[in-house]
Amino acid sequence: MWKQRFSPKSPIALSQCIILLLIFFIGELVTMNACLAKEENQEFNSLRLPFGDPKTRLDMAKVTLNAIYSAREGHDIDSDIFFRELGKTDIILIGESHTSDQHHQVQKRIIEGLTERGFKVVLGLEMFNPSQNQALADFIQGSIKEDDFMDKIGWFKSWSHNWRYYQPIFAYSRDHRIPMTGINIPHELVTKVRKSGLESLSEDERRQIPTPDTTNAEHRYFVNAMMQGIGAQAPEIFTGMYMSQCLWDAAMGEGAMMAAQKYPGAKIVVLAGTGHVAYNLGIARIIGNRSSFRTTTIIPVDIPGQENETSKSADDKTKNSKRQFSVHLGPASEKSDIPNSIISRGVADFFIGVTEEKFEKYPTLGLSLKDSSKGMEISIIFPETLAEKKGFKMGDLILQVNGNSFANTVELKKWMTFLDWEDQIDFLILRDNKNIHVKFRLSPEPSETD
Repeated sequence: MWKQRFSPKSPIALSQCIILLLIFFIGELVTMNACLAKEENQEFNSLRLPFGDPKTRLDMAKVTLNAIYSAREGHDIDSDIFFRELGKTDIILIGESHTSDQHHQVQKRIIEGLTERGFKVVLGLEMFNPSQNQALADFIQGSIKEDDFMDKIGWFKSWSHNWRYYQPIFAYSRDHRIPMTGINIPHELVTKVRKSGLESLSEDERRQIPTPDTTNAEHRYFVNAMMQGIGAQAPEIFTGMYMSQCLWDAAMGEGAMMAAQKYPGAKIVVLAGTGHVAYNLGIARIIGNRSSFRTTTIIPVDIPGQENETSKSADDKTKNSKRQFSVHLGPASEKSDIPNSIISRGVADFFIGVTEEKFEKYPTLGLSLKDSSKGMEISIIFPETLAEKKGFKMGDLILQVNGNSFANTVELKKWMTFLDWEDQIDFLILRDNKNIHVKFRLSPEPSETD
């Protein structure tokens, strides 16, 4: 819905950040990684906190484009050393900004590298819980097609982010029979705890969740920092948000542990939002405190200053594809002009520099839908999005899109998944008992004409 980048700078004002965070925890549509922002001229960088490994937390790392940086060693390393180090661990946590294609390419390349080197790999997925594992198994075994899988797994109910970001990873896993498992808990339980606390859960619901750990001061500060200090502005709201974050961390930590127990000797590769991985304070801390499994954390780091792929022509994209994202997973050039970012060495065990994306690869409108007695109703309009700029209003009922009718919001979301930037779109909506057409071109940048 908005830029979800765990990057040095993000131009979201504090007031907007708080509004977006509140909307997120109401609808749980996006991750808290979006809230790394600056207000006016004050820069705030959550990648430069003195947290994490005591041996590295007070040092900085220079992460360069397409290179692997070892926080333990304090310099770039080549891919052979990198995968050799991964071979010594049990659970590998790879952070992501959910709408960053670059981050997902890093994840896929690591999965490929482990598989090519003969390691047994199992994927642990943030967006699913164990009750969805049969659908995952059916997909991996090839017994259901991709289209049917999205319906069976409930993708558009479990996860708000575009399937196409994850499709290459899922396709590779299916082709190589890599098991996949849900490691989270049902979202409705987290929502209930956020709103009313653990005491609101029934005995049966309480048995479905792990015990969250809210005692770590650094973790609490980090989460508050991601939210631009909302704990000082609205402490009661932050308390619920923080409990949600801790519950997710505990669930995914214990979910990864269960996967490691089920698949002894395998490399459990967990794909989760960077906020759950950074500084080894989230999932990794739970695993370390509750098991003897060894963990390694990897975070893609956005490197600014590169041209965004969205604005390139098709010829340019083809010509520059290797330069733009080769993911050679090796040391960077010694040239001083290689793009880089400076972050704390304590953020993770390894960093991989990727091109910062100015725009998300796939279009989003910036609205939330619900199925009501009236039909497909717009329930939320996110600030500074296409939906707001094009005049959509809360309460609008969507009747058709590009002449197509849909039975429910799931069908509509599925159809919209395959839209691209520059596509023309025509919404027929019902507002105040009048049919209105809203037509425009899907563009990541403001345009004089649609």
